[in-house]
Amino acid sequence: MSIVIIGAGSIGTHLASVLAKEGKSVILIDEDGSKLERFARSADVATICGCGTDWQILEEIAQQNPSLFCALTSRDETNLASCAIAKHLGFPTTLARISKPFLLDHARVDFGRLFYIDHFIAPDLIVARDLYKHITTPGSIAAENFAQGAVQMFTLRIPEKWSGGDKPISAFNFGENILIGLIRRHEGDQVIFPHGHDQLKPCDEVTFIGSSESTEKIPDMFGVEKKIVKSVAIAGGSMTAQHLSSILHGHHIDVTIIDGDENTCKHLAETLPYATILHHSSTDVDFLVAEKINQIDVFVAASDSTDRNILAATIAQEAGCSEVITVVSDTSYSHLLRRLGIHYSVSDKLCVSNRIVPIVHTEAVTSMTSLCDNRAKIVELKVSQETKVSGMPISELAPLLPQNCLIALIENRGQIAIAKGSSVISPGDTVIVITAPEHVTELQKLF
Repeated sequence: MSIVIIGAGSIGTHLASVLAKEGKSVILIDEDGSKLERFARSADVATICGCGTDWQILEEIAQQNPSLFCALTSRDETNLASCAIAKHLGFPTTLARISKPFLLDHARVDFGRLFYIDHFIAPDLIVARDLYKHITTPGSIAAENFAQGAVQMFTLRIPEKWSGGDKPISAFNFGENILIGLIRRHEGDQVIFPHGHDQLKPCDEVTFIGSSESTEKIPDMFGVEKKIVKSVAIAGGSMTAQHLSSILHGHHIDVTIIDGDENTCKHLAETLPYATILHHSSTDVDFLVAEKINQIDVFVAASDSTDRNILAATIAQEAGCSEVITVVSDTSYSHLLRRLGIHYSVSDKLCVSNRIVPIVHTEAVTSMTSLCDNRAKIVELKVSQETKVSGMPISELAPLLPQNCLIALIENRGQIAIAKGSSVISPGDTVIVITAPEHVTELQKLF
């Protein structure tokens, strides 16, 4: 299976690296030869220096029968045009990254049909939705839904003052339809695929999976205070900030946006009349104190600069903000953020790859979410009619499953069940599996 990616920016190179590690054949195209050369030193990826709309380059690649064409440059027009050319040349599936909101509005013009695009990816909107999920999930570090919303995954940071760290997981009754799927322990930076004898320690990041109703009670069990969010301050007038503002406003949450560029503030005032727009640097601690930013429920650093976001989030903490979130592109900053006390961040690279990788894996993989800086994945798999494991109890599947792999839940006709040794998997079921990233392709073949 080969995949063509246009654009060697942060999103394109991250996706290429993820797919290459899964053993996929990847061709990366960009006009900047030096950028391609640097990336090729660290990844097993074929590179071509050229324009994504050069039909001669695409025609030559089409002879290799690639399965997916991804246009991921920072220019919407280039992505639309290259997808149209690729489809005309016989590429079976096309995907375009877009940033302009009107391209998703099909009221008058269906841009997907017009440019022969099978999938649209809007990173700014995806990041905004992930930010909103955290803002509205008390104490969570990450949250995701599976099985059409019937199953929820969320990661909770155990409070420092929690006193149950001396007991094994088996001693707790979290509920019939909930499971602990992963533990990240900052002592030694361990990622643990847990068993009943493992313990939950204060400050652990614990990933729970279960029915949506069951997970609602988990924060209470650890003494995490439920807090109704009424106000959010956003540092930076980026497109992500604009999408997030719209989502928050739709849920009756007050929005304040801080940006140091006058023209950006004028644009925000025109397009977001419900928001309070402050023209000032978001890294001025005296200004934040004067504006009583500590009374805001959540502070989100969402400019287009990772460095500025980290600085703004740190200064917001200094100004008294208790809940701080930041948008970062480079996931290598995660250790630094935790040392700074910033426990939640969103990466556009991870968000986009989480949406595209299931498309690469065909219909077998319904969805996929990365955890712990891509050191673990939660995969939603549809069990095929041809699977060899049909009718086998999970206890007999152990020799067929890779290490660091846990079948967590089974969904059958809307019914959610924790996977036990006696559980039987049938064609048509949806299984939620937690695994190391390198085993995704192996699991796809198994189910």
